[in-house]
Amino acid sequence: MLVLMSEIVNKLLKYNPVFRIKHDLYVKRCKFLDCNDFSLNSDTIYLGSISNLSSDISLNSPANLLFLSDVDIPNYLKNNTMINYILINENIGSSKIFNELQDLFSFHEMEAVCSEKLFKALCKGNNIKQLLDTCMEILGNPLLLTDSYLHLMDYSGFSDNIDEPLWKECIIAGHIPLKYINQRNFNLTIKNTIDSDIMWEIGSLKHKQILARIRLNGTVIAYLKILQYNKEITQSDITIIPEICSVLALSIEKSKYSFFIPKSPIETLIIALLKGRIISEISIEEIKNQLKYPYYYVVSFYIRSHVPDLTTKLYHMKGVISSFFYHYHTVIYADHIITLIDKKTSSAPVIDTTIYNSFIQLLSDNKLTAGISRCFQSLIKISKFHMQSVKAAELGYKLDKEDSPYFYNDYAVYHLFDTCSSKEKLEEFCDPLILQLINRDKENGTSYTLSLYNYIKNNFDMQKTSNFMNVHYNTMKYRLKKIQDILQIDLNNSNTVFHINMSFRILELLGYLKL
Repeated sequence: MLVLMSEIVNKLLKYNPVFRIKHDLYVKRCKFLDCNDFSLNSDTIYLGSISNLSSDISLNSPANLLFLSDVDIPNYLKNNTMINYILINENIGSSKIFNELQDLFSFHEMEAVCSEKLFKALCKGNNIKQLLDTCMEILGNPLLLTDSYLHLMDYSGFSDNIDEPLWKECIIAGHIPLKYINQRNFNLTIKNTIDSDIMWEIGSLKHKQILARIRLNGTVIAYLKILQYNKEITQSDITIIPEICSVLALSIEKSKYSFFIPKSPIETLIIALLKGRIISEISIEEIKNQLKYPYYYVVSFYIRSHVPDLTTKLYHMKGVISSFFYHYHTVIYADHIITLIDKKTSSAPVIDTTIYNSFIQLLSDNKLTAGISRCFQSLIKISKFHMQSVKAAELGYKLDKEDSPYFYNDYAVYHLFDTCSSKEKLEEFCDPLILQLINRDKENGTSYTLSLYNYIKNNFDMQKTSNFMNVHYNTMKYRLKKIQDILQIDLNNSNTVFHINMSFRILELLGYLKL
């Protein structure tokens, strides 16, 4: 594998060599110098004593010579500008020098193999997790990747049986725990710097680790941590780390992962809980202390129109919604946007009355559908209430397209029907008398079903219903009496009304009733 002459000199500096490198050539092998060598290849470094150099040798092309001798370089070599030479005291031993150079060539060969693995993984479009798995194979130790805010992006090679509490807490909480962040660089002491972007860390760790900064166009976008657990981290590992960081930086940019990186611990917690990750009570309490009020709602936003690049659109809309709800927390999750709203009391309006009209305009202008959950107080249950907001958005848009935002309380019964049964079986729960009334209206051109439906919707208020349907009060009174006669029912019976109301809601959900 190719190695620069300057790198060979650096490798041998500990022996205090005398050297001159006129041409920083790439060499791919080391050979012992033989007196029968009459021509020298510029891609080889020749090891031997000055006496091994043939007097008839041709030195009209670049050559690389490594001498073990106590005598000075002869003038004919010094005066030949085509020659690169290194002179080391002969007491060192040729086999020792030869083996060190072979190690250097082997390292570069291994580095080339690693580079090829990384390049292939990147070309295949592997995601962050797959790339980290490849890097873990190369380095042989657990890896953990965080963004520049110290929020977890992913990890590889770490398991519960590894006794490293800080890593475990980070994986569980989804970010470096606040108690470490607050203790001056999360209580980790830099032992010694390897270079400006790679350093050893100790302190709150049970094992040594290396922290490497990942940059994109000069800006730190992430941190890579390598835990010294399975094996010792070698100088060869450290040399490969910059290339690993470069590949990860390209992958982060390529995958638009940065669009979805949480920007605060509370956002990280929201996403972790939605994904079903186990979160410690301590972490939840840390986050709750940052929220102003104890009553919560989840609002889920969906983009109604088809867009060719949903990722970019979601990122843009997150910015718009975050600006509108600047005092709440907004994240991107799956194919929609979620805002966690906190309120002082459970009776306070979810959307403040002062901004409600602006909120409706925001939804309209951006073709958004919004579903709002019931109120809750335990963040650990956010997944349940998130599903309520999702169902509210889904069922609300299906049943009442123009009335967003949709509140789950208004659609809970439809969610029940949707959950309990398939479309075919659900119809069996309808009161057959309602189906009979619908068929009668179709046959006779009457509107008894619509009258009954609106009477129930208007809370059994005869005057309000007649006004709503624009008919005379006595006409409505006659229709309701006629309905009771036809169906042989009593609308003052609460059980009867319950079954009729439930039937109407089922038919609405199934799309059979267009009223």
